[in-house]
Amino acid sequence: MDNSIDVGLDAKVSLSTGLNLDLTVNPDFSQVEVDRQVTNLTRFNIFFPERRQFFLENADLFTNYGQFANQPFYSRRIGLDPSGRTVPILYGARLTGNLTEKLRIGAFNMHTKTTEAALGQNFTSIATQYSIGRRSNIKALFLNRQAYDGSESMDGDYGRNAGGEINLSTPDGKWAGQAGYIHSMKRGISDQNRHIYGRFDYSGERFRTFLFVQNIGENYFADMGFNARVNNFNPLTGDIVRIGYTEIGNMLNYYIYPKSNKINFHWSGIENFIIINNGGLLNDWYTRLRHFIFFQNTSQLRFRINHIFSDLVFPFALTETPLPAGKYDNWEFNVQFNTDVREDVHGSLFAVYGGFYNGNKFTYNADVNFRAQPWANVTVGLEQNVIRLPEPYGNLDLTLLQARAEINFSTSLFWTTFFQYNTQAKRMNINSRLQWRYAPMSDVFLVYTDNYQDLDRFKPIERTVVLKVNYWLGL
Repeated sequence: MDNSIDVGLDAKVSLSTGLNLDLTVNPDFSQVEVDRQVTNLTRFNIFFPERRQFFLENADLFTNYGQFANQPFYSRRIGLDPSGRTVPILYGARLTGNLTEKLRIGAFNMHTKTTEAALGQNFTSIATQYSIGRRSNIKALFLNRQAYDGSESMDGDYGRNAGGEINLSTPDGKWAGQAGYIHSMKRGISDQNRHIYGRFDYSGERFRTFLFVQNIGENYFADMGFNARVNNFNPLTGDIVRIGYTEIGNMLNYYIYPKSNKINFHWSGIENFIIINNGGLLNDWYTRLRHFIFFQNTSQLRFRINHIFSDLVFPFALTETPLPAGKYDNWEFNVQFNTDVREDVHGSLFAVYGGFYNGNKFTYNADVNFRAQPWANVTVGLEQNVIRLPEPYGNLDLTLLQARAEINFSTSLFWTTFFQYNTQAKRMNINSRLQWRYAPMSDVFLVYTDNYQDLDRFKPIERTVVLKVNYWLGL
């Protein structure tokens, strides 16, 4: 059993009516709820949202670049390793807010501690956003990651990104366009190191559409960001191969507003997402036809037909025997029903069946939420994936069970418990947090976390109990 006591300091200084300086020394995020686990049946990494409050405030200044998950800035790179485990942060400072009515700025610097597992890292970001008209803006961003061994910087161990973006929109918001460029800088790399993207949107009452395109070079690195596809894993050699690509996506939607006392509107549409690896190889093509019905009582009924084409450059190690490289062409159908969210008991049911590479897959997901205002909110969710592949690739039966309970004993005492059981990760996790707000902005947290692996024997791998006391001193 290991015991430790840490002391940290957070400060917020108001420099003007629109500009704030936030300071932190030895910050602790033990009270933050654990990540919600997912079943990953793709060849690439999953984007998990940020949950730490320090990184969420004014986060749009740094995060709203790129297309979808391809972002040059991803705050989970700071103070967390790739598995989501904590990396100690020594200090941090952040300046955000408005210099003028049209000009917003953001700047921060954070430094993580050198440990036995990894070098310390210094992270710097500077962002500006200048408003044009009612809905348009020009933005610029600079990012720098520099490795440190103690107080000494490591020559050549850095990653930098710089770029900008312009977003144009008509005053009524119906027409919009976007163009952006992000440049990657690393020692010894001078080509194929950029992220270029653009987008066009139209949002009318009945007809809505968008078209976007982005190109990412194989030498584009986002050390402080996230990119889902550049890194490709070859299970036969254990190598990670970087492959640049171009992605094109579009959506066409049409809305029907019937004269009905039960239905608000119908939403029909088609989506296409195409991935072309640099060199001209069609890697993935995803097409979705869909029809959604939105009822006046807030319930929804959704139908989708998906066509999925993949040309695997490398084998895919979903099972012990990797699926071979080559072309796969599949169709799947899914249906989803969400009940009236205004009811004390509401939920959703989702099911999909269709081809999956050289086999087939059946997935269902059920969620039930119970709400007893104002003191309780309980959610239980179950997802199962039944995958059948021909010999010798085997079969998979994956289960993800999640349960979350929020109990409010009073306006100052709260209890939250989150349970997860994931057979793909072979993990079971319990995270329970008791919070007492004894004064404005001041809290006591008691957090219990238990993790198990090897679900046949429920082998414990980590158990922690944290008592955290916050006191907010206003000056």
